[in-house]
Amino acid sequence: MKPHLRSWFPVGLLACLGLAGCETIPNGQTAGSCGYPTVELVNRVAILACYHRQMQGWGAMNLTSEFNRLQNRFQKDGNEMDRLRLVLLLSRPDSPVLDRPRALSLLDDYLQDHSGRDAVADFAGLMRELLSRQQNLEIALAAESERSSADLAREQARTLSEALKKKANSARARNLQEDFEALKQDKARLEAENEKLREDLGELRFKLDALREIERSMETRPRP
Repeated sequence: MKPHLRSWFPVGLLACLGLAGCETIPNGQTAGSCGYPTVELVNRVAILACYHRQMQGWGAMNLTSEFNRLQNRFQKDGNEMDRLRLVLLLSRPDSPVLDRPRALSLLDDYLQDHSGRDAVADFAGLMRELLSRQQNLEIALAAESERSSADLAREQARTLSEALKKKANSARARNLQEDFEALKQDKARLEAENEKLREDLGELRFKLDALREIERSMETRPRP
């Protein structure tokens, strides 16, 4: 941080915490009631800090209305204080007109012409630094969230793939078990059929032996 930025920073900080004579702006009104102290440059910083403090009490409708009013006026006359008020509106986190990239663009245009010249430029530089850090942090968080989502998606895909493989393996194992049981039944049926064939064969052999015995007895019997 530059020395001249450090020198005015406590003043801006005190202004942000609460300035004497800075009345709360009722809904629907603008920051004109903040007034101008005798030292113009310091007063402009105080006006901006006061504007930021009072802006915290405005609802979405008032913020949008104020943005449209400042936008139209800034486009007509290019007032630098309106530019910085727009930056404050565009950078408020819960603002319906939140647009940090545009706020940074407005600050860059301002600092290009005023950087290092006065306390207002230092104030703008501080805002630019804070907004830039916040935007970089949000980009980093978004990237980390995207990586986490991708990692989660890959993990879910891997888990699903393993579950499908287990299911397929289980189905194959079940089919193999069914085939094995069927083979066991076929084996038992064949063994039963073989046993029946052996019994039938034994019976046929017995009958054949009996016939042969009859034939031999007839051959040896004396003829009349």
